[in-house]
Amino acid sequence: MRRVEIRPFPTRSVAALLGLFLLAGPAVALDPTRRGSQYVTDLFEEELPQASVHAIYQSRDGYLWIATYRGLVRFDGVRFRLLEAPPATRLSERGVTSIAEDGAGVLYAGAAGDGLLRVKRGRLEIAPESQSLPSPFVQVLFRDRSGALWVGTKQGAAVLRGGRAEVQGKETGLWGVSIRAFAETADGILWAGLEDGRFRYLSGGVWTDAFSAEQSKKALAVTSLLAEGEGLLIGTYGGLLYRDGGGRITAYGPDEGLTNTRVRALHRDRDGKVWVGTGGGGLGRLTDGPLEMLTAENGLANDFVRSIAEDREGNLWVGTNGGLVRMEDGAFIGITRWQGLNGNFVRTVSEDAGGRILVGSDGGGLQLVSEGRVSPLPGSDALPSRFVRSLAVAPDALWVGMGDAGVVRMSGRAIRVFGLAEGLPSLATRMVLVARNGTVWAATDKGLARFEGGRFERVDGAPALEGRVVALLEGRDGTLWAGTYEQGLVGLKDGKTTVLTEKEGLAGTTVFDLREDADGTLWIGTASGLSRLKDGKLRSLSSKEGLASPTIFSILEDGLGNFWLSSDQGVMRVPRSEIEGIFSGSRTTVRCRLFGRADGLPSRQCNGDNQPAAWRSKDGRLWFATARGLAVVDPRKLTSGGIPPPVLVEGLVVDGRVVAAEGATSISPRARRLEFDFAVLSFRSPENLSVRYRLEGFDEGWREAGNGRRATYTSLPPGTYTFRVIAASADGTSNHTGASLEILVLPFVYGTWWFRASLLALGLAVGLWALRALRRWQERREEKLNRLIEEKTRDLAEAKERAEEANRRLEKMLRHDLLTDVANRLHFNEMLQTEWRRARRSGDSLAVVFFDIDYFKPFNDAFGHQAGDECLRRVAAVLADGFQRAGSLVARWGGEEFVVLLPSTDLESAARAAQRILENLDALAIPHVAPAPGQTVTISAGVAATIPGEGTAESLLAAADAALYEAKRTGRNRVVRSREPADRG
Repeated sequence: MRRVEIRPFPTRSVAALLGLFLLAGPAVALDPTRRGSQYVTDLFEEELPQASVHAIYQSRDGYLWIATYRGLVRFDGVRFRLLEAPPATRLSERGVTSIAEDGAGVLYAGAAGDGLLRVKRGRLEIAPESQSLPSPFVQVLFRDRSGALWVGTKQGAAVLRGGRAEVQGKETGLWGVSIRAFAETADGILWAGLEDGRFRYLSGGVWTDAFSAEQSKKALAVTSLLAEGEGLLIGTYGGLLYRDGGGRITAYGPDEGLTNTRVRALHRDRDGKVWVGTGGGGLGRLTDGPLEMLTAENGLANDFVRSIAEDREGNLWVGTNGGLVRMEDGAFIGITRWQGLNGNFVRTVSEDAGGRILVGSDGGGLQLVSEGRVSPLPGSDALPSRFVRSLAVAPDALWVGMGDAGVVRMSGRAIRVFGLAEGLPSLATRMVLVARNGTVWAATDKGLARFEGGRFERVDGAPALEGRVVALLEGRDGTLWAGTYEQGLVGLKDGKTTVLTEKEGLAGTTVFDLREDADGTLWIGTASGLSRLKDGKLRSLSSKEGLASPTIFSILEDGLGNFWLSSDQGVMRVPRSEIEGIFSGSRTTVRCRLFGRADGLPSRQCNGDNQPAAWRSKDGRLWFATARGLAVVDPRKLTSGGIPPPVLVEGLVVDGRVVAAEGATSISPRARRLEFDFAVLSFRSPENLSVRYRLEGFDEGWREAGNGRRATYTSLPPGTYTFRVIAASADGTSNHTGASLEILVLPFVYGTWWFRASLLALGLAVGLWALRALRRWQERREEKLNRLIEEKTRDLAEAKERAEEANRRLEKMLRHDLLTDVANRLHFNEMLQTEWRRARRSGDSLAVVFFDIDYFKPFNDAFGHQAGDECLRRVAAVLADGFQRAGSLVARWGGEEFVVLLPSTDLESAARAAQRILENLDALAIPHVAPAPGQTVTISAGVAATIPGEGTAESLLAAADAALYEAKRTGRNRVVRSREPADRG
C-alpha cells in the first residue's frame, strides 16, 4: 500500500478559499442540451490505489475525496494522495464505503468493518464516535439540514450531533436492520432505505414503516435514495422507482430506457437533471422521454457505476468499477458516429441557404446536421461514391467533389456525374468553387479545371498547376487563387499567371487554405505557417512566433477579433491584432490558445488537404473537420467569467520536516532547503490552468509552475519573505489574489540586535580593552565559520557537479551511439513503445523512416574505415539537423542504417521530410567511388506511418523496413512510401 502524508494547511487559507467560492457565485451544471457522449471525459484509474470508486465527495475546502477498496484518497486536480490507514485497522483490505462532512465541517469516512473514521489535520484516524455504532460495517453517511450526520450500518443507525453519537435503539424502530440509504424530502421528513426493500421515516423520534418496494413488484434491496420535492427517487436492484408525495409509485425499467435494472447511485445536478448509475448498464440521465444512457460503447469508461457527484465548477464525477471518470463541458462539441455520422473521418463541411450544415466524409457519404440531429441529405444515396471531399453551394445546385469519382452536381434529387470523360484531369477532387459569375472550378490531384459548355476543361499555362491543387479562392479583384501541393500559390487574372513561393516570402510551398478580408487582404494557410498578402507584399509567421503548430489547414475569423486555425495539433485561436503586430514589428510573439481533445475535439488531427475543411455558419459558430468526427464551437461562449481557480498554500517542509504554516512562520538560520506545497483546486481542464508562484524578497519575477505543485528554495539569507501563488483558467478567469504564506528566516545569534547590545554592555563593564578583544575574537570566529561554510559548500558543489557529469556520461553511453552522437537502437526501441502508446490514446498518426547509405561497403574499401566513420558522422549530422521538431528522434539502427521516429506525423509529411534529407545530403557532395568514379554519397529511405489501432509497433517497423528494401531494389537514392500499414492521416 502506498503511504502518502497529507500535510495540514493554514486555517486562514481555507477561509479565503471558501470566500472565493462564495464570491464567485454558483457554477453551472453540465450543458443539458448535449448528448452524454458529447461531454469531455477523463478516466483516472492507474492514479488510484484501487479502481472501484464507492463514493465521491467535495469538502468545504475544495478537495475531492474518493472512497476505494484500498482506502481514502484526496485529489487536488493534479495529485492523488492516499491517506495512511490508522493502526489496528484493515482499511487497505476492506476499503471505504462513504464520505460526508458534519455541520461543523469535520470530514468523516465510513469503512467496511473498521467503523467510522475522520480526517483531522490532514490525517486519518478512528473517530471517537465509532465505538458507539451498532455495527463496525458502515454503509452510508448522510447529513441532514440541521447539520446532524446520520450513519447507516448493517445492524442499525446512529446520528452524530455536537461530537456525540446517539444510537437508534430498539425503541426507535431502526435497530438490527441493514440501512443502505438516507434522504430528506422537501417537507422535512427523513427517510431510510433498508436492504430488504422496506422504507421507514422519522416521526417523533420513532422510525415508522411507510411502504415497501414490494408495492411496485420490485422486492429487491434498496441501494440509493434521492429526494424529489416531497417525493422520492429510489434505486433498487430491480430498477428505478419514483414515489410521489401522495404515495403513488412509478417504476422505471427497460421499457423506459434503463439498460440495466441494478441501480447503484442517484444524483441531481445544478440544472435539476437526475443522473442514474447502474451496475452494468452505464450512466443514465432522466429526460422528458426515455432515459438517455451513456455506456462504454458511446463514451463512458466503464459500465458499472457505483457513485456520482458534482463539484462546485459543474463537473460531473462518476465512480465506476474501472476508475474515476470526470465529465465536463468542452469548448467544442464533437459530432461522431455516436451522434449519427456515417463516417468519422470528416473531410469537408459547409452550409446551405437554409442554415443546415453539410458534412462530407471518407466512407460516410454526405449528411446534414440540423438542430443537433444528423440525417442523410436527400438524394445523397445516389452519389457514385461515399468518399466526399469538397462541397460548394450554388443558388441552383450543390456541387460535390468526390475523392474517387469526380464532381457531382445535385439539384434536388437530380444528379449528374462528371468524370474523366467530361474533361476532369483526375477523379480525385480536392475542392469545388462556384465563382460569382457562376463559373465552376474543380481542383484535382492532377491540376485545375473549369466547367464550360457542359464539360470541364483543364487550365494550362502554369507548371505549378499540373499537380495536386488543394484550395481555390476568387478574389474581389477577379483573381483566381489556387493553392497547390509543394508548388506554392498561383494567381490567374486576365490571362496572366502569378506564382508565389518561399522566394517571395510565402511561409511554405504547400498551400492548404485561402481566406480574403473585406479590404482584399489575402490570408494563406500553409504546411509551414501562416502568410498574409497585402498591397502586393507577403509576410509570414510560424512556430517561432508562437503558433502551436506550423501546419495551417483552415483559417476562420470569429467576428470577435480572433483567427481560428486548424492544424495537425488541434485548433489554434490567435488574436488577429497580435498577428498584425508581428507583421508591423510591434510584437515578437503571439498568444496562441491551442484546443485539443481535452477541450472536446474528437481528435486533435484536423483535416485540410481538401476544402472547405472548416466553416463559420450564419449563427456565428465555427465547424471543423477532424480525423474522428466533426467539431463545433461557439466563440461567444468562451469569454471569461467562470469561477476563479481556488488557490491555497498547503504547507511548508523545512529540511524534510513538516512545520506549522499558519501566520508568520519563523525558520531556523540553519535551514538549508525550504519546500512550499500548494494546490489549485480547480477540476475543469486542470491541464489548461496557468499557475505561477514567487517568493517575494527573493524572486525577481513570477515562476511558471506547470503541472508541479511544489516550490523549492535553498539557503535563503536571513530576512522576511512572502510566498505567493496565483492561477488563471484557460478562459481567462484569474485569481490574482491567490494564496500566500509569510516566513521569517532568522539570523544567527551573533547577527541579532540584542546580542550586540549585550556585548556592548559587557565591554563597558570590563573596559575598552576587553571590548576590542571580544570584537577581534568575534571577527575571527565569523571569518573561520564563513570560510568553513564556503569550503563545505564548494566541496558539496564540486562533488555534485562530478556526480552529475558522471551520470550524464553514463546516460549518453547507454542511450547514444558514440560514433555518430545520435540515439542508439536501445533508446529508439524504448521511445517507439512510449510514442506508440501515446499515439494510441490520442489517435494521432505515428511515422517511422529507415535510411541506408548507398554502396557503403565500396566506400569503406576505397577510402578506409576512418573515412567510413567520418561519413557516418556526417550523414548522422544531416539527419539530426533535418529532424528537429519536438518529439522526433534520430537513431543509428546498425552499421550504415539509421532510423527516425516522427510522432504526430502522417505518411506524406514524413515522406516530404525524408526527401529533404536526400536533398541536403546531396548538397554535401561527399565523394564516392561506387558504382562509378566521380559520384557522391547518397542515401535511400523507406517510410511508413499509421494511427495505432489493432497493429503493433513492430509491424510499423517492418513496413518501413520493407519500403527501404524497395527503395534499394528500385535504384537507391530515393524515398519509398509503405503501402502497409495504410496511412490513415
